[in-house]
Amino acid sequence: MEFRGIPFTPLTELILLNGVEALFSYCKISARSVTDAKGDSVEVYDTVTSQGMMKRFNAASGYYADREFVTESYRWFNSIWETISTEGFSS
Repeated sequence: MEFRGIPFTPLTELILLNGVEALFSYCKISARSVTDAKGDSVEVYDTVTSQGMMKRFNAASGYYADREFVTESYRWFNSIWETISTEGFSS
C-alpha cells in the first residue's frame, strides 16, 4: 500500500475496491484553529464525511450508470495520482 498527498482540501471521499466497486460521499468542510510546530495558532480547513451516507456503485451490478461511475472514478483517481499527488506528505 502506498500513500500520497494532494495540495488541497478534498471535497469528496472516494474509496475504490478491486476495480469493480466505488464508494462515494461528499465532504463537509469546516474551519478550525490548530497549533503549528512553532506554537502559533493557524486557521485550517478540515473535512468530515459520514460513512453512513456513502453511495455504493458496483460495475458488476448490471446497471450502466454504476459501471460508468466506477470506470470514470478510476480514471479520475489515476489522473490525480500521476500528476499532482506527492510522496512524503505530512498530515
